Amino acid sequence: MKQFPSHALGDLIANIRKDRLVAFARTMGLSRISALRKERIVEHVLADSDGLSRAIEAQLRSCSNAQFAGFKLLLGKPDATLTFTGDDHVRRDAIEALEPLVWMYYLDGTYCAFMPPEIAQAAAAVDLAAIERERDRTWQIPLAIATLKEFFGVARVADVAPCCQELFGFEPTVHDVLKAIKKGTWSLLNDSCGIRRIERGCWPKDIIDAKSYIVAYDLSDTAVETLAQERMRWHAKVAPYRAGAAWIYRYEPAIDYETYRIAEVKTRDEFIQTLLGARAKGVIKEPGRIDPAVATRGPRGWELQLPEARAMRTWLDAHVPDEQDDFTYADETLERLISERNRSAQPCNMMETARELGLFSCTFDVKELLDLLVALEEALPSWHLNGWTPRDLHEAMASGTVPAECAVSAAESDRLVRAEG
Repeated sequence: MKQFPSHALGDLIANIRKDRLVAFARTMGLSRISALRKERIVEHVLADSDGLSRAIEAQLRSCSNAQFAGFKLLLGKPDATLTFTGDDHVRRDAIEALEPLVWMYYLDGTYCAFMPPEIAQAAAAVDLAAIERERDRTWQIPLAIATLKEFFGVARVADVAPCCQELFGFEPTVHDVLKAIKKGTWSLLNDSCGIRRIERGCWPKDIIDAKSYIVAYDLSDTAVETLAQERMRWHAKVAPYRAGAAWIYRYEPAIDYETYRIAEVKTRDEFIQTLLGARAKGVIKEPGRIDPAVATRGPRGWELQLPEARAMRTWLDAHVPDEQDDFTYADETLERLISERNRSAQPCNMMETARELGLFSCTFDVKELLDLLVALEEALPSWHLNGWTPRDLHEAMASGTVPAECAVSAAESDRLVRAEG
């Protein structure tokens, strides 16, 4: 291209295919236009400034984060024109996807983008801040759900709204919470929160309503059914399969899957009832406080950035076994330690996982490794401590923030769990 194209919206949309023009007009709220000539459709589009605002709102609500950021960036530029230099951190494909709101062109070896003045004027009537808040809530509610699952193991559906208030400053409706839960598995929710996937899971009987509980994936019906299948296969070949559950399996080997499934459901339910019963009795009745940093890092991202986790990673990086990849070993092992520990939030899980991973054979200074593992354990929220970390609970009890009669030590909590379970 040797010169700038016309910035007038009418000239631009007159050159796109009619089916695309009709689709855009429908986002404006125009109807019964597909039978019209293309020139007449263009006239209707240009005559409806309110419809342009509706089209902008519709596209900005459904577009990607990169596209939304590109639209806001371009809207704030002089003459709503942008020359790509790489410093703006916006992708060309994100701008291209916004046509006909935004247009791309290539001039003298440089990519440029502009917004027609009609679109810029219509955008002035759009509450971009409100749309951004609405967009954010599509990942903030699931992030609150993920946080409760990770830190508490079991939580009421009604607890999601207060968690959102604590992390993000708003309380979603029960309808919005249930809608988020029913979606099941989300892909990457937010570039900064570090969540890759969230599995659906409610209790009891995976019923999703306002009276249900959200549970960590390892307590969900899906996990129970998978575990029952694994136990059945292993019992048919070797000694009883005991790994992979937060609860203790106490049933004799059987030959059919349904027997295993019923047994696992029963023991899982007893485990959940023990956690809820301890909270109802006043055993650490007050829930643990959630660090505001979880709002941007996500629960697992927050755990991995703890000073104790970073210290553990530094140790792992200095003790990479010969057969392991130097670049990935420390990160993968640290995440495995935290993940396996959180499956039941019992101190023994951390040590057992370290033993299974062969960490104690990687050093002559076993005390150093034990100190790192204990420090990490004390810094992680625990299901059995109602979301408190052992360290924070001890400090709160010492300062009188949590009355001693409403809180017990980790050891006492473990004793109660085992006695009831």
